[in-house]
Amino acid sequence: QQIINIDQPNEIMKAVGTIALEWTDLALAFNPDECNCSSRVYTETSFNKFLDYVQGRWPDFTFFNQQGNRWTQNRVIEIESSGRVRYLERMSTDFQVDFDWTAYPFDEQDFYIHVDQIYSEDYYQFALMEGFSEIDPNNGEDEFKLTDFDTQISSDLSSREVPTSRFTFHFSAPRNLS
Repeated sequence: QQIINIDQPNEIMKAVGTIALEWTDLALAFNPDECNCSSRVYTETSFNKFLDYVQGRWPDFTFFNQQGNRWTQNRVIEIESSGRVRYLERMSTDFQVDFDWTAYPFDEQDFYIHVDQIYSEDYYQFALMEGFSEIDPNNGEDEFKLTDFDTQISSDLSSREVPTSRFTFHFSAPRNLS
């Protein structure tokens, strides 16, 4: 959603964004009459309670090209009585980028954010969420003209040497010469 800084000599992009996951797990379904509610909500402070509730298995993920810590500003999980789950996390972190300097200062750079599932594709696979991915028009970066983006789902061999689902957010940006 917002690029905070691009450290070109070190090829690091600091960004703030929101990641969303949605899935259905019938094991999480419940009778709404038991709690007099249509959904259960777990926020940052009760996230470990959620993990205990699902016995640790949820579509956990990692940012493949993340450098350093990911700072979670807040997150929320809502479980509907049907077992449908929605997860939202607002976060910031540094991402490794690989610049091609051959056309500098008339260059166009490619930026990627790779999100990998922790569990194998047998358990979880990413799917595109129409209308969710975006680049905020007020993204905060002045040196590059950030306009268009694309997303892709692929299969990648994880460090455990099993196929995992990968979501890639990519944008190309020409250098702003003015």
